[in-house]
Amino acid sequence: MPRVRVVVSDEKKQRWQDYVGETPEYDSVSDLVRKSVEQEISTESNSEIDQYEELYQIMEAVESLEKKNSRLQDSLDAHRQNSITKSDMDELESMIGEAIWEYANMIRDLDGNQDSSTEDTDEK
Repeated sequence: MPRVRVVVSDEKKQRWQDYVGETPEYDSVSDLVRKSVEQEISTESNSEIDQYEELYQIMEAVESLEKKNSRLQDSLDAHRQNSITKSDMDELESMIGEAIWEYANMIRDLDGNQDSSTEDTDEK
């Protein structure tokens, strides 16, 4: 089996040996180094996978928001097309008022003609 040589200070070597003595998980400093390196590699790989999963979830959320935004924009556009502005209402009110006066005058004229034809008939 190949070997990897690691050079550390005396203080660091002593700290690692003390840690191995206090922790039943490791049999030796070599075991501590091997397991620590594997754990680091595994954590990094899992971290990358987690980052990709988070990125995917964020992308899905953004797509969902874009769809909702598009539907809201379509709804707003439809509402704007179907709504009447105050100036439109004022113009419509004015047109209705004018039409009512025109019809009222026409009815008065007709009624006036009726009265005069009734008077003509009464005089005969």
